[in-house]
Amino acid sequence: MKRLFSILLIFTIILGMSTISFGAKLEQYITDITYDHYGSTSKILIKTTGLVAYNTMYLPGSRFGGNDRLIIDIPNAKFNMTDPSFTGNGGIIKKEINMDHIMDIRGSIFEDYPRNVSRIVIDLAMKKDYHVAFNNELSAIQVEFPNSEKIEEALNSVNNINLETRNNSDVIVIHTKEQPVYNIMDFGNKVVIDVLNARLNIDKNEIPIKQGGVKRIRTAQFANDIDGEIVRIVLDIEDGQSLKNIFVEHEGTDILVYTNKKTNLSSSYRGKIIVIDPGHGGKDPGTHNSALNLVEKELTLDTAKRLNDLLEKSGFITYMTRTDDTTLDLYGRPAVANELDAAVFVSVHYNYAENKKVSGVEMLYVDDPTRDCKRFAKTLQEEMIKALKAKDRGIKNEPEFVVIRETKMPAVIAEVGFISNPAEGNLIRTTEYRQKAAQALFNGIKRYFDERLN
Repeated sequence: MKRLFSILLIFTIILGMSTISFGAKLEQYITDITYDHYGSTSKILIKTTGLVAYNTMYLPGSRFGGNDRLIIDIPNAKFNMTDPSFTGNGGIIKKEINMDHIMDIRGSIFEDYPRNVSRIVIDLAMKKDYHVAFNNELSAIQVEFPNSEKIEEALNSVNNINLETRNNSDVIVIHTKEQPVYNIMDFGNKVVIDVLNARLNIDKNEIPIKQGGVKRIRTAQFANDIDGEIVRIVLDIEDGQSLKNIFVEHEGTDILVYTNKKTNLSSSYRGKIIVIDPGHGGKDPGTHNSALNLVEKELTLDTAKRLNDLLEKSGFITYMTRTDDTTLDLYGRPAVANELDAAVFVSVHYNYAENKKVSGVEMLYVDDPTRDCKRFAKTLQEEMIKALKAKDRGIKNEPEFVVIRETKMPAVIAEVGFISNPAEGNLIRTTEYRQKAAQALFNGIKRYFDERLN
């Protein structure tokens, strides 16, 4: 496992310097960022002094009541821009767009030595398809979005607002026709939920629902040039209440509004984002055991999905770095967690050793007391040993591993077992074992938050 991580780290560094192999300079400059609308396509050009490598991430912030973001990381590049339409503040340059659901473009130095990464963030008012490629003729990274007119052909609708019981709690439910894209705003004595690209299909402008500090719910339809049709839902709240007492998420086509008067234990975990990272994927299979037909990338994805299901049912918000057989950038995994401001990060792996007698479970962490990683690792390790009855290989400080070194929250690499060990490998190949492993990780995460809350 350690050898594979070292290989991955070297491979990632090589990728970051891949422009050298094309005859490009070691270091390039970003000279301009432009927005234009051509026919059926909106286009952003990130102009550079030469060929550059880049990595992209799409963060679905609308899932969590925020806005989506397309992130483009450019290694070995610095900003050298003179465009006066970009304003600077605290090392961040920014330009307002407010067209075709593109809110703004931001840029900053994301990482200094050793990779010298510049980051471009495109804030989106709603989910958008995109295509990114390097245009050699223009010497620019070209980002294309579909025309907003295509998006507006199918408007969503808000059909009803009820007080219902969900997840053993009384919840205000906003029923929409399609999966909603929405923003949440805090105005002190009221909380506003804007459902984007939607029409109001309710006769009443005021809904007589009082729940957990919410005095009244009001609705209105309006439109603007940025987001088009919007349904605005206003929650008038009692004195002493605030947005911190309210949590909003969505299940399918329903927006769920949880208030501070909740009865189920899982309410303690609402609002906490857990990033689950299934190790390896795509062109990187991880380790394998041919005799037992075990491939690490398949095992990690299966276990991670099981963990994700348990967490969601308990009220956590989850984000998986991959949900299929996709190749991911090593640095992109922790970057996603940092961008989402996740509460914890769990990277799921399976182990391998040349000595086939080696077995057991271990938890890797970085000894950073500001992030409480050691306690998080210890808690998860104890729950894994309890559930799997496996050999306890302990918790290990491994600061060279990128995914747990670059994260800004408690983070671990969970080595669930050795597929090289015949007996343990035969257990790992069963769905029962992988479900137990997922349950143990869930128990550890839940216990970690229970102990912190108490």
